[in-house]
Amino acid sequence: MNFELQKMNELHLNRVHEIEDESFISEKWSAMGFKTELKNTNSNCMVAVECDLNLVVGYVIFQHVLDEGYIPKIAVQRKYRNLGVGKFLLGAVLNVANELSLKYINLEVRQSNFSAITMYLKCGFNIVGIRKNFYSGPCEYAVLMNCVLAKIEVN
Repeated sequence: MNFELQKMNELHLNRVHEIEDESFISEKWSAMGFKTELKNTNSNCMVAVECDLNLVVGYVIFQHVLDEGYIPKIAVQRKYRNLGVGKFLLGAVLNVANELSLKYINLEVRQSNFSAITMYLKCGFNIVGIRKNFYSGPCEYAVLMNCVLAKIEVN
């Protein structure tokens, strides 16, 4: 399959929200939450589109402040998982982070989401901590992950 990266816009939001509903047990963003994020100047909202069908199959929200990045949302439609879409979206985030000269990127992920944790580890992220009882419905720990993009100089 062939995927194309596009900047998320309001025309993508119905599809993005469908993927959001399918992908998250709790902590779901509303349609208004995504719409608001599109206007955030410190955010990059991107979608992966399956070229043959012109269908949004995944998305990522990437926020940045000063030299730090944060991924609050990344999701792939269930039937397109394990086909490289998540890695494709994460690669787009890393490209943006490098263009912005960010030093690191942070995220958290449910402790039970082994496939996502494995993908993040393969893409250069490290486990840096745990947040107890961070997620609800069901209650789970969050695994805190970090990717260092540049050596941090201490004066």
